Amino acid sequence: MKEANLFTATRTLIDSIGAKRFPLAPAHLLRLAVPDSYTVVSGYLGVARPVDLFDDFPTSKCELGPNAISLPARPVVSLPGTGHI
Repeated sequence: MKEANLFTATRTLIDSIGAKRFPLAPAHLLRLAVPDSYTVVSGYLGVARPVDLFDDFPTSKCELGPNAISLPARPVVSLPGTGHI
């Protein structure tokens, strides 16, 4: 992992705050430190079912568990230079 890549990814994360592409930025930054295939962000409130706030699963792999609910379809966004959609 190159330090320059971390600085670039951190700058991209900060620059994307408030933008539609924001959820992809922390996922990309984390992948530089810890290799993973997919990122999932769920919201929990008390004992209510969790809400899928963000995931980068390809459509072919989207299967929510029996206790999860999903928000309406997200717009397709990408981070420049990452190849992630």
